[in-house]
Amino acid sequence: MTKILIVISWLLLGTAFAFGPEAALKRLPSGYLQQAAEAELAEWEAEFARFGLGGSANVDYGPEWSYGLTLRLSLDPNIRLRAKVAALEAQRSLRKQTRQAVYQGLTLHARAWRAQVEVKTAEKALEEAKLRLKAARIQGRGLLDLNDFSYRVEDAQIALELAEAEHAEVRKQAREAGFSGPAEARVIHFALPDPMADRAGKYRLQQQQAAAARAWRNLVVLSMQARYLGTINYVFEASSVGPDLSFTVQHSATPAAGEWRFGLGARITLDPSAWTAARRAELTAARIPAEQRAQENERRHRLVLLRKRAEGAWKRLQLAQKRAVLAKRRAEQVNDRVAAGLAAHLDALTASLAALRAEAQVASAWRTYLETTKAYLDLANREWRVE
Repeated sequence: MTKILIVISWLLLGTAFAFGPEAALKRLPSGYLQQAAEAELAEWEAEFARFGLGGSANVDYGPEWSYGLTLRLSLDPNIRLRAKVAALEAQRSLRKQTRQAVYQGLTLHARAWRAQVEVKTAEKALEEAKLRLKAARIQGRGLLDLNDFSYRVEDAQIALELAEAEHAEVRKQAREAGFSGPAEARVIHFALPDPMADRAGKYRLQQQQAAAARAWRNLVVLSMQARYLGTINYVFEASSVGPDLSFTVQHSATPAAGEWRFGLGARITLDPSAWTAARRAELTAARIPAEQRAQENERRHRLVLLRKRAEGAWKRLQLAQKRAVLAKRRAEQVNDRVAAGLAAHLDALTASLAALRAEAQVASAWRTYLETTKAYLDLANREWRVE
């Protein structure tokens, strides 16, 4: 009686501390906080670049103290676009790492579930092989038959050892990943959200267009400057390259003439290669939209295919579950017949083996479903979410 109570207690504890798919959904990649902080910094940089403001403050001594403030306003779209692309890539990388960490946890659950079912299956198969060998001896079967049944027992023993080794390895990996207890024999259904728009591609096109426009502007550079020489020196500068504007306040000014001075400059590039390079940049910008449309069409077709595969994998998983329930009911019926003396223990073993193998098929179908869902989410740039 005491032994039975101990076994029941261990079963209850194992169930209480078992891990399921939800535990995997909470898993975060190593270094997540640092990656999240980097993504947030990239967002801040994109926000600062949107206004194009910058500057510096300086303090000098030699031999008198002087101080100044420089403010810059950048109108160059490339700076803003680079910051936007960097922020999007940081967020995309964070989602990818998180998605991969969740997938690894879900896969560990599927592997652990399959491994523990394989151990039970191997134990039942070994017991069945021993019973068949015993029955063959009682029946007085020939030496060849007895050797055949003996080899089956030996093969079943090897299969059990291999299953136990695989189970131990998977349990070790699950513990290292932060999971404890056996895997629950349970699945969940994931949503397949619409794909995220490729904003980074749009910004890259704008970058190339801005680069082409800048290449043409670089060929003819116009610059203007307004400077006030007084107690405080004000400097305003504007250039056709960028274009950028800067405002400088410097104290004290030398010399303090109390007057405004203006300057105007121009530079024309005569190198033919510079003109051809600007034209090539323009042609590249014109070619990108067609390439992006082709890539987007291919992406849409792939998404449709991957969605169908994920939906098909879910239907097969549901079918495997129905078969497992059916096999379990049949095993229960055979057990009832054995209890009533209408069937042999060997029949019950065979039915139990069929039920365990059906459950193993559910675990395998669960892993296939996870793989197809992961493929869709990767291409759609989306996260794991329960339906």
